[in-house]
Amino acid sequence: TQSTWGFTLPSHCTRGMVPADFVSEVRGRLDALERNFSLVVNALQMRSSSVVRPGIVPPPRLKLDFAIPVQKWFTKRPMPEFPIKLVTEDGTTWTETAGLTLQVQLISGHGLVVNHFLSAPCLQFPFHHGIANISGLKFSAVSSRNGGYFQFEFTVPNSEVPAVMSPQLRVLSERLKNEAKAGSMNELIPDDSIVRVPGIGKKYSARMHENGIRTIRDLASLDQEKRKHLLDLVRRDRGGLTEAKLEEYCREAQALVSSIAEMIDAPPVKRVKMNDCEVLEVPISNVPEPEQGVDSMLNLGFSGCSSEDDGEFSDR
Repeated sequence: TQSTWGFTLPSHCTRGMVPADFVSEVRGRLDALERNFSLVVNALQMRSSSVVRPGIVPPPRLKLDFAIPVQKWFTKRPMPEFPIKLVTEDGTTWTETAGLTLQVQLISGHGLVVNHFLSAPCLQFPFHHGIANISGLKFSAVSSRNGGYFQFEFTVPNSEVPAVMSPQLRVLSERLKNEAKAGSMNELIPDDSIVRVPGIGKKYSARMHENGIRTIRDLASLDQEKRKHLLDLVRRDRGGLTEAKLEEYCREAQALVSSIAEMIDAPPVKRVKMNDCEVLEVPISNVPEPEQGVDSMLNLGFSGCSSEDDGEFSDR
């Protein structure tokens, strides 16, 4: 009726002649009613579970406790197994978990649910005496193309346990693991092989090696003319190594070599004579002067000397 639904069937319609837009409107309102009904039922169930009844002790507030075993992983390799505990506020494991499961979702750095990048037999793990063992998680995509990192979201369906997010996890290509690739240039030293530079593939590193570019130091020594000549030698057909990309690799290599050189070329420690004693003179720059004088600081340092030493330095 009009009072119930807010609309009536047009008077000119007979059986078998209902307009399509009228049917769509009815279906839309029925879907809305069904969603509202589900929300009401869920709210009533949650409220009834929190009501304290005479003689019944309400369940404690629970939370998830876990530690991800790695912060960096690789595609196509199962992650190490790790446990997730259901604990009370004081950290005690809650063992009454019959029927409860832990649900895992993968969230990209863009905040999107990307479970299709997880190859796993199942993304729901049962609790056994308060512990759910997470195993078999394999990634099929790298994090650099999905916001820079992934995170796991852990939830316990049909419960009041709050959802938690894992720390950020970097996922690299399996090729980097097989070829002993570094995660970034900062993990390398100038004498490391060109094979370890992230981004330079096996074929290009082999061709560079054939043309005398074997280490990061060699890569850093290339000027613009040598870079163009090397590119003509190693790039065949329409390869992926562009002049701009090679220039970026050389720039990163030069920064690495220069930073190491600054540490190696620091002024050496010298031995000097001071008050008939041989001491080490260590060059330190940009160190503020102490508020107290050196003599007063030494007196404070030796305030515990015995009376027979009279505060003077002994031969020892």
